[in-house]
Amino acid sequence: MDSFNDHPKKPHPSKADELLVPYHLQMEDTLHKLQDNKYRPEDEGKPDFVKKVKGVITFSNRAFFNTVFSSGDDMMAEV
Repeated sequence: MDSFNDHPKKPHPSKADELLVPYHLQMEDTLHKLQDNKYRPEDEGKPDFVKKVKGVITFSNRAFFNTVFSSGDDMMAEV
């Protein structure tokens, strides 16, 4: 602490400078930078992403539903 008059949680001078710029201007700058930076794997010599993703089995599949829940028609057939 430089002085006993300084607040104990006084921000770092770089953070204080950053707080002088309005938030909406910081966000516009950030969004502009993000829009300009498009990731293209082929530019870095990497293969393109796999475009065909196999579906995930969910409860909409009747066979999967019956393996998880033994009720309804299958339960009545067993009884």
